[in-house]
Amino acid sequence: MKKIALVLALLVVALSGHTAYAACKASSINQLTILGGSFTATDATFTNRAFLFPTNTATKNQFLAILLTAMSSGKNVIICTNSYASGSVLTSIQLRP
Repeated sequence: MKKIALVLALLVVALSGHTAYAACKASSINQLTILGGSFTATDATFTNRAFLFPTNTATKNQFLAILLTAMSSGKNVIICTNSYASGSVLTSIQLRP
């Protein structure tokens, strides 16, 4: 019984971690605000789509710092979100090499 519970718990953790970063795209930054930003995917999946920052202040500040750095250096970013729908919350942002 303990083995089945352990396997189920690991499966839930694995699946929840996978869905958190289900949609990641290399994107250019169009505009930034205190609530989020507007992005265009480099592969034309979406154009000028608005995404929101998480409500966690520390995470929001980190995302904003990464995006401001990318804008000032002219680099693209990789954004991850659960959906490409406008207004979706960003889950991860990375500078694109």
